[in-house]
Amino acid sequence: MAKPTTDLMAMFAAHNVLSAIDRKEAEQPQPIALQMFDSVPRWAIVCAADSDRNAPLIRAGEVVVAEDGRGWLPVDGGLFLAEYVSAPAIAYDREKRHSRIVQTRKGPDGWYLGGIRQGEVGQTVYVADGPYEDATKLAERLVGRVVGILRTASFIERMATEGGR
Repeated sequence: MAKPTTDLMAMFAAHNVLSAIDRKEAEQPQPIALQMFDSVPRWAIVCAADSDRNAPLIRAGEVVVAEDGRGWLPVDGGLFLAEYVSAPAIAYDREKRHSRIVQTRKGPDGWYLGGIRQGEVGQTVYVADGPYEDATKLAERLVGRVVGILRTASFIERMATEGGR
């Protein structure tokens, strides 16, 4: 049985009350549920969101909690931490590694990594990485599975201004 909020979102999406991005979010098969953490568990890694590409679920400045480890296979609609490595810019430089909060999606051409938001929103264009033809090739990038949000000042402030939705 579908949740009443999902049915309501689908109804609004069908009547074009929502923007294209909000409609895409409303058509997600299952809402993503994240746990709230007051501290970082011993088994976890954390990553701060650097943009609103995963809004409204995760906003810029909020910190996600992820299960540490490599070898995660992608799940359609799953949230993960993906690691990106840039080559040294000069001879005496080191490679740079950074993690990004991504959602994995299965498309007709293969697997994609990107934010929950897709396409153009205002003056920002959200793009995806892919396609990866093989799920195991994509899995090489995944370094953690997102399971929750750390209760930080920015998260608490958002909950206060949005009324705790």
